[in-house]
Amino acid sequence: MSNEGRDLLETVQWASRESPVAIRPPAVGPQFVPWSALPAAEQGTPLAEEWETYRREVGQWLAEGQAGRYALIKRQEIVGLYDTWQAAREEGLRRYLLEPFFVHLIRAEEPCVRIRGHHSPCLD
Repeated sequence: MSNEGRDLLETVQWASRESPVAIRPPAVGPQFVPWSALPAAEQGTPLAEEWETYRREVGQWLAEGQAGRYALIKRQEIVGLYDTWQAAREEGLRRYLLEPFFVHLIRAEEPCVRIRGHHSPCLD
């Protein structure tokens, strides 16, 4: 390790002992959103109808023990539930080819996806 590297390491170690708050990452808000608090889709956005269908049905699927499976949805139609993303995707391609369709993992909490200036499904 170079002298500059050692100096930097010593500075960081010293700072962590003296002022641990100074090196903590900034708070970024919630990491997950429970299924019951999923935000509505903006009308007119791609797959908005499918997202609303998912939001409407996810509670029932979780109650039935379907967590970990994948839902294939086209508009308001629940095409099916599949054990793998690949199986759901292949069925969607077979049925709809070049039309949009929605494949989503059924889970009790959705992770927040943060893209510069946009949070999904965590809308602050």
